[in-house]
Amino acid sequence: MAEPPAALRPSSGEGWSPFARKRVTQWQERAYGMLAERSGLGWKPREMFQQLTAGIVGPDLAGVRGAVGAIPLTRDEWQEADQAITDWRAQYVHDPATPFMEPWLQGTYDYYRAQAEKVIAHAGWSLTHRPLVTTIPSGDFNARTREIPGTGEAAVMFDHTLLSYLQEFAVAVAIDFPEHWWAIPWPGNLANIQISQSTNSASGYFADLLVSQVLYGTTQAVTRPVLNWRVYTAAALVAAGMRQFIVCHELAHLLHGHLGEPSQGRSEAELHKREYDADQSGASLAMAQVRRRDRM
Repeated sequence: MAEPPAALRPSSGEGWSPFARKRVTQWQERAYGMLAERSGLGWKPREMFQQLTAGIVGPDLAGVRGAVGAIPLTRDEWQEADQAITDWRAQYVHDPATPFMEPWLQGTYDYYRAQAEKVIAHAGWSLTHRPLVTTIPSGDFNARTREIPGTGEAAVMFDHTLLSYLQEFAVAVAIDFPEHWWAIPWPGNLANIQISQSTNSASGYFADLLVSQVLYGTTQAVTRPVLNWRVYTAAALVAAGMRQFIVCHELAHLLHGHLGEPSQGRSEAELHKREYDADQSGASLAMAQVRRRDRM
């Protein structure tokens, strides 16, 4: 990983400052209000927010069973999985930081942020700003990181549909890839299940996702193919890796002090180099998290 700048300020304590909550709420309310007006609702930011988050659900076993059908797990294995979800919910799903944040999305982003910060702290580095990860209806997949003056905090705002789009993109990838590419050590009772691969199915589903995302700003209008257990698991692994990387990429910008460097007047090559540096450092952070989990 490229060495970060030497004069980095340490991260602040846990939680959001009151001023950060107020400022981010104002940004989100404006964005949802403008989207509501463009959609013909008038200035109704809360109604727009509720419409866009209505289809978002957190991880639960009922949803998993419904997505993949009968999964050949024992009762003890199901109970263990249920307990893991309960523990994750208790640690990361809480009252959202602002009225325009969906709790499951907040919890997911906070989880990946917390894992990355552990790696950064273990390496003896610190961030230029305390990252507050949240969402906003930006209309694109580029995160918007904005400094919150006087607080030492920075709002890292992802598009509100990004996680669901990445999940469905991972499904399209998993449908088409040969199973031996995954190198997943399947349990004995799953090892002999045959996977029906279909390039036409994967490419058609991906095309539908793009059209839905561009026209409607969501993938909820697209019907997901029926998946078997191994394709579903492969998709989950791919999606987790993508979620991990996008958060690490944005934290890498703070690691390198990019937020304090004005973009105006910089050449296209300089701006691209900042993104490449964040890609490199973000990928290293993500891989370090994987190695850290393997040692636990």
